[in-house]
Amino acid sequence: MKRKIIATLTISAALCSANFCTGFLVVKPHADTKYCGGVSFVTQSETINYATKARIEEFKFQWQVPIYFKLGENTSCANVAGATAIGYYDRLYENLVPNYTAYHQLGAAIIYKSGGPEVQTVMESLYKSMGTDVGGAGTTFEGFQNGMKTYVQGQGYTYQTEDLGSLNFEKYKAAVDSGKPVALFLDNFSLETQGADNGSVATINSDYCNTPHVVIAYGYRVDTYYNSSNQIIAERTYLNVATGLVAYRLTDLCLDGKSVIDRAVAISIL
Repeated sequence: MKRKIIATLTISAALCSANFCTGFLVVKPHADTKYCGGVSFVTQSETINYATKARIEEFKFQWQVPIYFKLGENTSCANVAGATAIGYYDRLYENLVPNYTAYHQLGAAIIYKSGGPEVQTVMESLYKSMGTDVGGAGTTFEGFQNGMKTYVQGQGYTYQTEDLGSLNFEKYKAAVDSGKPVALFLDNFSLETQGADNGSVATINSDYCNTPHVVIAYGYRVDTYYNSSNQIIAERTYLNVATGLVAYRLTDLCLDGKSVIDRAVAISIL
């Protein structure tokens, strides 16, 4: 269960456009970085005063992705993320999760199931094949990749990824636009929570966690704010993600200096 520290940080639009929120923070990951999941969160708040607002870019998978999580194990985020990608592709290749259909079909709509014993079995298999908790809590990037390849090939399919670096946003958009989920390996991260917007003042709330974590991304949106002279004063970019965390499930990852992405890979299962 996550722990939350109530420590609100309020930032003005002028300061954000100058420093705190400009650009995507990235770091060069170490090969042995272990990703083990979010535990303790700090609540943050940002206020933007604006004249007009536009959302020019926005896209996410029509049926989103499965919502999986594993209770009681904070080190299993990579296993949950891998199972989420596998559950997503099980819609097309139903042997990926044996003896299980990952979704309900209601007319033309697809609603992903929230998991079950079969999905837990996949997570346990990934826990072993990814080398999770070997030599320390969590899973390395290389362990994730090797474990996914081992599992997917064992089910008779091919696992491929496209390297998006520490998030080339144009490549990311192209990947999700074509229906490929993206695994994000986060050094630290902020998840958007309920805010407010009255048409001239936007309050953006988020929960920040300083723990390496893995999520599956499946969409994006970009909000642009203008002053009365029609000049851009702020731009905020969000990625739709399956967090693998009970309290957040599907929500938006805040970029623009609020999350550090070590690396990202677009996942294909064929």
